[in-house]
Amino acid sequence: MKQLNWQSIGEIPKQLGYENHEGLANFLYGLVDNKFVVAGGSNFPLVSNLDGGEKIKHKDLYVFTETDSKIEILSQNTMDYNFSDGANIQVDNEIFYIVDNKILNVKSIDSNIQISLYADLPFSIYNSFGVNYNSKLYFGLGTINGEANTKIYSFDIEEKNLVEITEIPFEKRSQSVVTVYKDELYVFGGGSSVAYTDGYKYSFKDSKWSKISNVEINGEQISVLGAASTKIGDKLLIIGGFNKEVWDSANYNLSTLEGLEKKAYREFYLTQPIEDYKWNKQVLCYDFSTNEWSSLGEISFDASCGSGLVVYKDSLYSIMGEIRPGIRTKEVYKIKLDRLL
Repeated sequence: MKQLNWQSIGEIPKQLGYENHEGLANFLYGLVDNKFVVAGGSNFPLVSNLDGGEKIKHKDLYVFTETDSKIEILSQNTMDYNFSDGANIQVDNEIFYIVDNKILNVKSIDSNIQISLYADLPFSIYNSFGVNYNSKLYFGLGTINGEANTKIYSFDIEEKNLVEITEIPFEKRSQSVVTVYKDELYVFGGGSSVAYTDGYKYSFKDSKWSKISNVEINGEQISVLGAASTKIGDKLLIIGGFNKEVWDSANYNLSTLEGLEKKAYREFYLTQPIEDYKWNKQVLCYDFSTNEWSSLGEISFDASCGSGLVVYKDSLYSIMGEIRPGIRTKEVYKIKLDRLL
């Protein structure tokens, strides 16, 4: 398989008030005023998850640029909110983030990048997706008030009104890859107690669902649960994702074993060599015009879940993420688009 050589351009600094330098996963990210923004996210900075450590959600707001292929941190401030596991939506020069019972907004005010509460929600939602279509935010799946959710909502950015638009005709799931192309919403994979590799699309005009290609290359079904994605023209690029076989097995064993057997399996699962988790290292490419999948090659760094994927100028950037259960990376990588497409 073709090897894609990405360049490391540096690390995101440690979170304010913490001694350990940990990376982040499942954070807010995007571009404002041609600057990279990262906020919130989670990690295990005090005690490892193997030893029962608590996952901490953070309040840091990072703003950085790239100078001479190196990260240049412009600011690192503490926000009013700590959050993780939300839906990230880039809308022009602003970012929206839907998490818990809030819609947060990041924008430039007097040349300062600030985050604020945009609207309250009548429920608490996590691990959903978020997209922008015709000045409305669309989000759903994940969990609402702690229960698996089948509904998809629209939120009008100007009017600030919330409407339920549809329910999914497939299994409940979280951490799916979702995007909009033309007048349709595309949903791939995700997971619950098992990881899914299927694909569906929803027509905004006809209010109808239809089945599309599974995430499959050369007969191999590939999980994109927790993967990062970005749309470039008529193609969707995806990096990362939990391996279906490993995910399904771990969930089964951790939910059925008891006592010492469960403790032993949990220790085994959390201490495997990183390659044994088999997270997706391919840059997957879905062509909207042909409904077909292909691989652009394999990344040169550890596959991650809960990372950020951003197109800026002539390059694609991969920002941090989880590289094995409970372990994050601090690194940011880039590759020129002309080496991919």
